[in-house]
Amino acid sequence: MRLLGESGDQASLTVLIGSENEVHGLRSTSLVSSGYGSGDQALAKLGVLGPTRMDYPTAMGAVRAVARYVGQILAQS
Repeated sequence: MRLLGESGDQASLTVLIGSENEVHGLRSTSLVSSGYGSGDQALAKLGVLGPTRMDYPTAMGAVRAVARYVGQILAQS
């Protein structure tokens, strides 16, 4: 939870690689995260935590797509 909270701007796609992670014990991992919500307001964040040698373009596309999809579901309710 703390890692997602510290991962930059709430609404934009954020990528933290290795030592950019502030949480001890996770310096050998990377985080790709994005905010999601209703309209232009981000309500929460979701992300993928993986090795520093992950496929970043695929992870970024997947996180962006899921965040957009969840935002659309929230907008419908």
